[in-house]
Amino acid sequence: MCSLWLLGILVYTTSVGNIGQVYGGKFVVGIGLGHMSIIAPAYVAVSVLVAISLSIQNCLTDFHDLGMCSCAKQRYDR
Repeated sequence: MCSLWLLGILVYTTSVGNIGQVYGGKFVVGIGLGHMSIIAPAYVAVSVLVAISLSIQNCLTDFHDLGMCSCAKQRYDR
């Protein structure tokens, strides 16, 4: 899963003016990230008390979204 994400990031960041490579990299990143983003919340949901797990899952989602936004901003600020 992580290797798919890294491969997608590599394809995406090395695309210089090639829109097909950008879309391909984003597709591969989405496949890798889709699997990775479900593992941590599922682990937290089954291993922590219910009162705490919802707060932790919300924090995980917020950090995930913050990371995606900061990556997009860095990509387009060049």
